[in-house]
Parts: sequence; structure tokens; C-alpha cells
Amino acid sequence: AAVLLAAAGVVVVTLLVRHVERAGQLWALLDPGASGTPALAAICLLAVPTMVAWTASVLLGPGFVLGTQTSVDLAGAQLGPVPGLPVLAALPSPGTFDDWVVVLGLVPVLAGLVAGWTVRAGAEAPFGLSDRPVLGRSLLGLAAGAAGGVVVGVLVGASGGAVGPGRLADAGPPALTPLLVAVPLMAVGGALGALAAHYRDARALRPEPDADARPSRRPRLRLRHQPPGADRRDG
Repeated sequence: AAVLLAAAGVVVVTLLVRHVERAGQLWALLDPGASGTPALAAICLLAVPTMVAWTASVLLGPGFVLGTQTSVDLAGAQLGPVPGLPVLAALPSPGTFDDWVVVLGLVPVLAGLVAGWTVRAGAEAPFGLSDRPVLGRSLLGLAAGAAGGVVVGVLVGASGGAVGPGRLADAGPPALTPLLVAVPLMAVGGALGALAAHYRDARALRPEPDADARPSRRPRLRLRHQPPGADRRDG
């Protein structure tokens, strides 16, 4: 869960840096003055965790909406009138995204893979599968990834809600879809990560062959002038 949310945070910071000029223009238009600057800055900072959760919904696939005419997902962005909050300058430019952006959809699977990779080798296998370590550890990794998916799905689903009257009454990701997508994606990643960790540990525990115990082969030297036959001797 932390890996997926951290990735979403990196995306938000990257977009803010790219659109810092737009954020400055919005700040100048609001002109909060000396007395309003601390309050506006606090509002922007408090909005960042929500934007991270919405970005996580984009990485999962469902995306989010911000009013009736604004929506963002991995395919592209459709932007209508939005509140003039400087932090919303991080919203991507409208239009279809480049093809490589679809690769970001693998982030939830990679986050689940990290969960499975960190499952301890000595953890008790479920359902009495102690004698089948590969299957038992895969199930533990699957459960770890699914647990991370539950955490992310609940946080992302709870981040939606109204941000204003009228067309802004619907904002954020859908309530249940992120959970229904995050759990299976991260569970699959968790099982793959646990499998990789199992074979990593098995390889680490494999004894190294003793170089001194290897049979030595003596070079066979023959006399070139000696004809082949039973009398030829190896030197």
C-alpha cells in the first residue's frame, strides 16, 4: 500500500513541478494578501493527500472526476471549469495521453510484488501446507498483496465526495471500484513476489560445491611418434 501511494505521490509532485508556472498564475489571480496567504497555503497542503489518493485511483484504472465536465484516467484527461485552487495546477493537460502512460497501470502489480517479496521464509503456511512450501508461500504472498489492496481501496474510495454545490457535488474516484480493482491486481503481484522470494531463498541455501572435492583430471600426454595400439602408454 505504501509503495502504491508513494508512486502516486511522485506523480503528483512531478505534475506540480511541471505546472509550477500555472500554479503561480492561479495564486496571483486569487491575491490572498498577507493575511490570507497562510490560510490558502494550508488549504493547498491539506489537499495534497486527497490528490495523491485520486492519483492512486488513476494508476488503478478507475480514475476520478472533478465536477460534471472533468475526468482523468490512464487514457487521458477531460477538463472543464475547475476551482481556482493553485494546487489543482497539477491536473494534467486535457487530451489523450501518450501511449507509454499505460505502463503506469503496472504500478499496482509491482506494489503487490513488493508485498509478496517481503513475506518471511519462516512464516507459517496456511491450510496445513507446510509440506508444500512453494504453494504455501504463494498463498501468503497473495494474502499480503490482497491486504495492501484493501488498504489502498478503502483509502481511495473514502477520498471522494462533494467539493462544492451544483456540478462540484461529485468529485473523486468511485467508492467501490478502486477496491474491487486493487485487491486482485495486488494479490496477483503478491503471489509473484512470494514465488520470486522463495526461489531466491532456495538458491541462497543451496550448498556451494567444494572445489577440493572435485575429481582432478590429469592431462593425457601421448607420444606423437608412437603408433596406436595396446603398447601405447599415457604419460
